[in-house]
Amino acid sequence: MGRWEGVAEIQNKKAKVIVDFAGGNRNLSAVISVPDDRPLGKPLINIRYQPPHLHFELQATERTIIFDGSRDGQVISGTIRGGEISAPVSLQRIGAVPPTPYKQEEVRFRNGDITLAGNRDVTIKIFLKANHTIEQAPDFLDTMLDWTVKRVRISN
Repeated sequence: MGRWEGVAEIQNKKAKVIVDFAGGNRNLSAVISVPDDRPLGKPLINIRYQPPHLHFELQATERTIIFDGSRDGQVISGTIRGGEISAPVSLQRIGAVPPTPYKQEEVRFRNGDITLAGNRDVTIKIFLKANHTIEQAPDFLDTMLDWTVKRVRISN
């Protein structure tokens, strides 16, 4: 189904919303990104598409956010709700899902019997040459980037 983008206005604050769908009607998967609030590529759950109706959920830390709406051609319109929040959302189909501007690497740290594991996102930097062609940054720059552990598993 591709990339869909729009804006949600929640509690008088506008936020860009990007939803990337993959698969078909029976094996649909999707991730959501809200760049202004930092969730990037967060998996959606309980996705159901029975044309034209669409339903999906986002498991947030404090609540489940639910979207119910419908697709009309290149537009998906509906309402998100969760807790005391309810807001209309309209998404426009942009095209195919582009490659991410970062790569993910698994990391592990061991301290005695405890192992911390997670993923780090490494931004793929590009440079413009004098003639305005683009080339990927040298690999050594990866070691200079900040990283964050997005999920942590503890095992012993």
